Amino acid sequence: MKKLFIFCSLALVFTTCSTKLDILDNWKETSVVYCLLDQSQAKQYVRIEKAFLGPDNALTMAQNYDSINYTNSMDVWLQELGSNGVPINIYHLSPDTITNKDLGDFYAPEYVIYSLSTPLDIHHHNTVLVNTSHKYHLVINNSLSGNSASATTSMIDSFNITRPTGNQIDIRKIMSNSMVDVQWTGTLKARVYQVAARFHYKERDLSNNITLKVTPDWMLSSLSVDSNLATEPQGIRFDPNSFYRYLSSIITADPNVSARESDYMEFVIFAGGEELQTYMTVNGPSTSLVQEKPLYTNINNGLGLFSSRYQKFSNEMALTLPTKDTLAMGQYSCHLKFLDRNEHITNNLDLPPGCQ
Repeated sequence: MKKLFIFCSLALVFTTCSTKLDILDNWKETSVVYCLLDQSQAKQYVRIEKAFLGPDNALTMAQNYDSINYTNSMDVWLQELGSNGVPINIYHLSPDTITNKDLGDFYAPEYVIYSLSTPLDIHHHNTVLVNTSHKYHLVINNSLSGNSASATTSMIDSFNITRPTGNQIDIRKIMSNSMVDVQWTGTLKARVYQVAARFHYKERDLSNNITLKVTPDWMLSSLSVDSNLATEPQGIRFDPNSFYRYLSSIITADPNVSARESDYMEFVIFAGGEELQTYMTVNGPSTSLVQEKPLYTNINNGLGLFSSRYQKFSNEMALTLPTKDTLAMGQYSCHLKFLDRNEHITNNLDLPPGCQ
């Protein structure tokens, strides 16, 4: 969730009666809301905070719990709208608190959110009970002030990953134009995709203790899709050598590690709705000499983003035997002590030129 400071610009009104100006006068309550509905997840989360204004430095005030959090005053509802726009199901979101938020610009370690378990159809083997042809309307009411905010979004249908398939993957630069393809079927309401890879491996220390490891998401690519091409097949390609360079950048050559062994690789495709695409476009790097950007929001009587996404996972694919050899002996990753196909570690005499 992106951190956002909201700086309020105030009109300066000069009168002949007084030379005093109170820049903190006439504060207006503004709720800042962030939520991405995702029926592929077990729970849905809504972040609601205050836009604040005060006499202190904004960075200082953001560290105060009361500056950014509402306290026991918010009623949060999610309405499923039928084809005629009338609510057919209403779900209440309960206050929740994350207690291990990392330190940063905003108050920590407690992080106030509102959550809802994804509705399930218990009569049909706990299948997700979310109708993606319906829209969902978020309603937020402050019971103390009477202030309210709302927003509406569509949901994203599931889709299929069509490449790579099977239970193995080959990641080698056999020829100068060798690439790895990731492809999937398009889905109607998705307007932006992000493709990530996760590499799972085992790490053995000097006492033969084995720890299961997984790399942080390796973000491969993002692409936007026009509405008239939404259902067309989608895909990206990446250079095989970039996989080994990535591993070298996030895995250290630890002297306390005796060996590492590849386990499997998986791809994750995140599909986002139209509002999310617009938000990302507005907040992306500027290519203009004018650096000031408009503030995008689709929250009625508030600020922030209410949209949808869907996450799709590929099969868990083991590395092919030649790929294991490349991981163990290739120029980018040979120093990381990965086992080759014969479960051997490259020793100093076998290291290729340039391997550190």
